[in-house]
Amino acid sequence: MRLINCHHLRLEEFAGQAIPQYAILSHTWEGEEITFADFNKTISDSVVLRGYHFRFNQTIAPTLPDHTAFQLISKYPEKRWDAKFGFRAKDAHTFVGFNTYRLTWLTETPAFIIACGFGPAIEPWTCISKQGSELWYAAHNHDYLRVRELGSQNQDEQITIRSRAQPGKVYVNVEVRPIYGEDDEPKWMQVELHADRKRNHGRLQNRPRRRLAPQLLGGYLEG
Repeated sequence: MRLINCHHLRLEEFAGQAIPQYAILSHTWEGEEITFADFNKTISDSVVLRGYHFRFNQTIAPTLPDHTAFQLISKYPEKRWDAKFGFRAKDAHTFVGFNTYRLTWLTETPAFIIACGFGPAIEPWTCISKQGSELWYAAHNHDYLRVRELGSQNQDEQITIRSRAQPGKVYVNVEVRPIYGEDDEPKWMQVELHADRKRNHGRLQNRPRRRLAPQLLGGYLEG
């Protein structure tokens, strides 16, 4: 079976038990239907992949104890992760990544998820969600289609974290902003993770995202 990989829009061949989950798009066959040879030539010669890198930065408000720190527990996909930078996805047509963190504060706090991504139909986004949420379970099941759907639609930017052993709470905010190069094109997206005792009442990034086309949710399409 040949399937179209929606990350880079190329055909991949699968057989037996190795066939992944895929979607089928129904259509009507007509005289100008693209052929197998035309598809491969079009993809290789014409498609320009214009993705983004996601660089991560973490800051702690000075009002929090000196030992307060973010702890990265896991990242996905690991093949896209650079420990000194973040997710490198400039060569991708569509991307979803998510990291699991914990905040060391008065004691260890419950974990939370930072998800990010982009696609042909939506601009780069980030989202934060606490342990036990629907986004959390989708991420831990590596259901990146559901992560993209939840993250790009909700784009939650703040969570409240409480100590397991002592009273008190801290707010964790996430913001994404473009870092531009000399050609006025974003070189990468900067993801800012910030912990503070003060609640952020402003809107960091949750502006309506301009959809460029019907959203393609990654994974595979039947070809």
